[in-house]
Amino acid sequence: MKKGKILTKTVLFLDLRGASRLVGEDNLEKLAEIVRSLFEKARKELRDAEFRRYQGDEIMAVYSEAIPAVNDALRLRKECSKMLFEVGLDAGIGIHRDKGFFWDTMDKDIKIIRFGDVFNIAKRLEGASYGGDITISETVFHELDPEVRKHFAAKQSMKIKNWGKSLRTYVSVR
Repeated sequence: MKKGKILTKTVLFLDLRGASRLVGEDNLEKLAEIVRSLFEKARKELRDAEFRRYQGDEIMAVYSEAIPAVNDALRLRKECSKMLFEVGLDAGIGIHRDKGFFWDTMDKDIKIIRFGDVFNIAKRLEGASYGGDITISETVFHELDPEVRKHFAAKQSMKIKNWGKSLRTYVSVR
């Protein structure tokens, strides 16, 4: 078994908004088709990710750098927003760059172990995103080119659960 490593990475989380309504309306087949289409688009648009995980109606992607993650998120939002709008759904995206623990165990039951602030904060940013928004941390914002920064506006600082600190965030503008 290989040992894990602490690495600085950028993590993107995407989660559908409104999917639970479809489950409650017993539209599981419709939801499954929407999620399949979303995952196909994500496989194409999240092209710079080192690793992608698809689970339920959620996507997680890991990147070496912040800029490709933001560019991929902007492309994916553009590609998916019409499709999701037509069925009354939307997606929130959160992106953060920090240290995390990565371990490919090479075990068939426990394939990859990941944890750390990079995952927790990216997930919290996704949870704070309104449908259609991309919310990024200040760390990510400062790594962006000035041309890409124009796509984001400062949002209020948010207190991150179980972290004990506030984090300045930025949200995409359309």
